[in-house]
Amino acid sequence: MKLRERFNPARLRREVDIMKRLSHPNIIQFVEVYEDPDHLMMVMEYFSGDELFDVILARKYFSEDDAKPIFQQIVKALFYLHSLNIIHRDVKPENVLISQSTDPATGMVVAKLLDFGLSKNAGAGSAAKTFVGTPCYVAPEVEYTSKGLGGTYGFPADCWSLGALLYVMLVARFPEFEQNNVGKIVLKLPPVLWNNVSGEAKDLIRSLMNTNPSERATMGSVLLHPWLGKYRCTNDDLLRWTTATRQLSTLLREEEARMEVYQRAKINSSIVPQGSSKVQLHNSQTMVVRSARPPDNSVDLDQQLQIAPLLHLQRYVQYSYCSLSDKTSYC
Repeated sequence: MKLRERFNPARLRREVDIMKRLSHPNIIQFVEVYEDPDHLMMVMEYFSGDELFDVILARKYFSEDDAKPIFQQIVKALFYLHSLNIIHRDVKPENVLISQSTDPATGMVVAKLLDFGLSKNAGAGSAAKTFVGTPCYVAPEVEYTSKGLGGTYGFPADCWSLGALLYVMLVARFPEFEQNNVGKIVLKLPPVLWNNVSGEAKDLIRSLMNTNPSERATMGSVLLHPWLGKYRCTNDDLLRWTTATRQLSTLLREEEARMEVYQRAKINSSIVPQGSSKVQLHNSQTMVVRSARPPDNSVDLDQQLQIAPLLHLQRYVQYSYCSLSDKTSYC
């Protein structure tokens, strides 16, 4: 991979460090990355499976009973990420792998979330503003923000995409929308497709695809939702998982804050000489820092690049089909 002009290697190193620290049974494990003069070599966990998108195509659609254990594992992976202040930003069936055989310990197929090329560390107040993701799964506030209409977006964007994913799993169609009797845009559940789907499943999807981010279901509330049945979690489960990630969450948030200070100092044309305790910012405010140096473990990254843009490895062109069964029709 060739680096783009003005690419920031210090930021990439920080994001790769985050990826290396993630450890969850439903997330593909990042191991290491190496670079020689001509190649970028990325080492990931090996997982024999198929993309959920392809599994949906092969099955035509998922029954609710078959969808529940897979969906619950995806939600647990996202709950873990959100506990660490990480937004995935590209939740879709193509980014979920399904094992080809069942796990002997649980008797279930295993689902793993992958592709963190668009992920965002939202710790230390770092806001998401750019338009990223895949059409038909992108939350409305992401598009709104990208058009320069103000605001930022956060974890609810993943929740919307998760609702779209479940929609696709159950009826093998992309979500549709309509105006209700008061002119509000709401999710459309055509009877021809949804008559045989339970009210609890519809309620869950509607709560995830609420156009108001502040009213949208969270990963925690999804794991407690009655639709999951025997795969439903308890409040004690959520508390235990959150407690287990607290130390790493705090560490990542502190490191993100240090990176933000470094980046703000670096773009300022009036940075004081190295070793000084003050940095003059564009807004004429003065921040006290130890020096205009990168955070720990990232010294001289601009001069000694170690890795290429790992977190931007994406398919060059993303196709979104209006009908999963008709690949000639594009959104």
